[in-house]
Amino acid sequence: MRIVGKVGLVLVFLLAPSATSWGQASGEAFPAWVRILPADSTLREVLVDSQRVPFDARGLVRVSPGRHEFTVVRRLNLWPPLHVWRVDTTVAAGDTLTLHLPTVVVIRSQPPDAQIWLGNRLLGRTPFWLVVEPRMWGRELRFTKPGYRDATLVLDRRTGVYTVRLSPTQPFGGVTTNPRRVKRLRVGTLTSASLTLLAGVAAVQLRNEANATYGKYLHAGSLREMNRLYDRTRRLDRYSATAYGVFEVGFVVSFYLFLRWQAAVQD
Repeated sequence: MRIVGKVGLVLVFLLAPSATSWGQASGEAFPAWVRILPADSTLREVLVDSQRVPFDARGLVRVSPGRHEFTVVRRLNLWPPLHVWRVDTTVAAGDTLTLHLPTVVVIRSQPPDAQIWLGNRLLGRTPFWLVVEPRMWGRELRFTKPGYRDATLVLDRRTGVYTVRLSPTQPFGGVTTNPRRVKRLRVGTLTSASLTLLAGVAAVQLRNEANATYGKYLHAGSLREMNRLYDRTRRLDRYSATAYGVFEVGFVVSFYLFLRWQAAVQD
């Protein structure tokens, strides 16, 4: 009995490493696989438990059996360029689990910078890439832009790029310019600009004459002459200030009339 026991003990020690090796080999012989679809040119990185792993052209990733967190990074042609998708799931040994990435569609409009609405929720502005959840297929998107009529679009699975054309509320060239109004504004602008220029010239000339009169006042030989020159200097200063005030008001009025004139021409 002692001999049998010793032989059994020796067999246990000899077979233990082999059993361990066989278990490891069996684990390697039955790995788990994950297939990521669609495996197109937008697929950039796959991370398993925050560790970057390789993938082939079919989107296959080899992982160990068990529960893992998968992070898939796609690079798109619009801003923002990166789309990150995460999922936490369990993979059994020998199985191939397929992960279907959400569909990403590109939405454009002519003209661009139109608001995109899903119901009462603002999604963004065109151009825009949209991650379409399964429940969104068949829903209607609404596009709004000031100066244009609202447009709608139904999401379907036929294409990955949608283009919406917006119609202006007032067709270009549909407004007839009023020639009389344009003429009145042109005449008013030119008249106001002319009067403003004359007021500016008068303000400068009166100021120069006031300075010259004040110089004579300083060199006058009699008190009577000094009083006369002083009074004249004060009058010229008042006239110059008034002319300068007219110039400032006229400049503002002329600029306002000019803007209205140009707006009437463009209508």
